[in-house]
Amino acid sequence: MAPTLMHMAYVMWLENQAYQPTPSPTPVPPGPEPIILPPRTYRAKYMITEEMLDELEMSYEDAVETLTTPSILAEIYELEESQVSVSVVENSKPSLVVDVTLDTEDWYRTYTGIEYSFLAFADTSSVADMESMFQGCTLLTSIPQLDTSNVTSMYGMFRDCTSLTSIPQLDTSNVTSMTRMFWGCTSLTSIPQLDTSNVTDMEDMFWGCTSLTSIPQLDTSNVTTMYDMFRDCTSLTSIPQLDTSNVTNTSFMFYRCTSLTSIPRLDTSNVTKMNTMFRGCTSVEAGMLDFYNNAVVARSYSDCFTNCGYNPETGEYASEQAKIERSQIPVYWGGDMKK
Repeated sequence: MAPTLMHMAYVMWLENQAYQPTPSPTPVPPGPEPIILPPRTYRAKYMITEEMLDELEMSYEDAVETLTTPSILAEIYELEESQVSVSVVENSKPSLVVDVTLDTEDWYRTYTGIEYSFLAFADTSSVADMESMFQGCTLLTSIPQLDTSNVTSMYGMFRDCTSLTSIPQLDTSNVTSMTRMFWGCTSLTSIPQLDTSNVTDMEDMFWGCTSLTSIPQLDTSNVTTMYDMFRDCTSLTSIPQLDTSNVTNTSFMFYRCTSLTSIPRLDTSNVTKMNTMFRGCTSVEAGMLDFYNNAVVARSYSDCFTNCGYNPETGEYASEQAKIERSQIPVYWGGDMKK
């Protein structure tokens, strides 16, 4: 009962580090004083509604007691009662704000871990927007199964989740934006098959996923921008065939994908910007020429193949074929052929 109540009622969890004043190089307008909490303390804000109380068959007073009793919280956190203390900051029905102190060296992992475990109780079937839902959750290694059947935006959903190694199968059939969805997920090695048939924007989708070695086949038939899509995916060795027939911007798409060895033929008939698209893909052995011949309609293409198939530090080509192909691509595309 207590974990269910905590999940249903909580509005915001605030921890000390997030509310320290941040030095600014330029003057900023005066704002509210930052919340400075004691060590090992977080602040929880709850909204205890009548509907919630009816569902749980509790009174408001019982709910407050549940959320402020150290012995109950200690059981949830798997600590001794003596390690938990609670002080009420505000009790103004239906709002309850409390400060909870956990006397444990691992307090931060303890409270963030229990916070995310609440997601197992969550009914997300009506949620349409999961933008930045887990952004910056650097301790998060996995998430429970979520009902995402009505979600239309996953913009930045897992951005900078640097410890996240995998995600469950998600229903993405209604999602239209996956911009920055996995940006900076440096520990993510693979992703499940995703329904991307309605997605129109994949900008920055996998930027900086340095451990990602492959991706599943994606339906990209409605995507219009792939700007920075795989930028700095340094472990990515190959990509599946992508439908790029509606894409207009592929700039920086594979920038510094240093392990990528080949380039599939991509439909660039509608692409107008492909600057620096393959720059720094030093391991590409073949496919540049096919791509170049299929991409002449692009109006913006500077540095597209700069250091592609060529390592400037060693002066070596990725293969003899890469050397041949680069010799046939003009220098303003980043190849070796003179104008």
